[in-house]
Amino acid sequence: MRHLVIIPVFLLLYLVLFQSSPIWADTIILTADTWCPFNCSPRSSKPGYAVEIAKRIFKKAGHKVIYTVKPWKTAIEDVQSGKDTGIIGTTKAESNDFIFPDEPIGRPRNTFFVRKNDHWTYSSPESLDSKRLGIIKYYDYGTALNTYIYANLGTDAIVISEGKKALKNNFKLLMDKKIDVLAEDSNVGTYTALKMGILNKVAQVNAGSPPVDIFIAFSPQNPKSKTYADIFDKGLRELRSSGRLARILKRYGQQDWE
Repeated sequence: MRHLVIIPVFLLLYLVLFQSSPIWADTIILTADTWCPFNCSPRSSKPGYAVEIAKRIFKKAGHKVIYTVKPWKTAIEDVQSGKDTGIIGTTKAESNDFIFPDEPIGRPRNTFFVRKNDHWTYSSPESLDSKRLGIIKYYDYGTALNTYIYANLGTDAIVISEGKKALKNNFKLLMDKKIDVLAEDSNVGTYTALKMGILNKVAQVNAGSPPVDIFIAFSPQNPKSKTYADIFDKGLRELRSSGRLARILKRYGQQDWE
């Protein structure tokens, strides 16, 4: 005759809760400074399309994603050291020792924003000689513009903002006529200006730069980074083929970059 096994109540309750709760294999901490529509406020119902994509992909793989916002330099340092798992929105040139997936999360293009009635045009970095240029500290603006910026650091020609609200600060400086031009990705700048209610007060000037792939890249110190990159690649391709990627992007007024 089989023995009657009596399970203590507390153990039974534990088993019920354990079976009904998700089991997270890893907690993946993704970080960046605010760069809407790629990544926005963590407290928002629209935290950014890259954040939504990452959460959906890693949740399906059994992992939990925590998204935090901090200044860009700090974000890079924290992923570099392994304190955080990955960074949102970096380029291969900017973080060349990080672990990158094959699939980018966008293909932004640098542009310039000026006040609405400014008829200035850009043909080369020398076009900026008579302008005060607003930039964000530690950002990568491409070889030509980076060279101009470094050559003019410490002069009135370059005005630097930093921190979580650096782009908003640059737009405020532009409206207050404390800078003449600000450099930013077209989609990010347009999205920010719209949220600030000043989109009708600014204009874009073609910077003549090609689009650049940006990625969610993972820490070189984390032994699981290659696995995370592979999971992301597989997950993004599935989102694209299923149509879910297009639906996420539509919430932010964006289209697939491929």
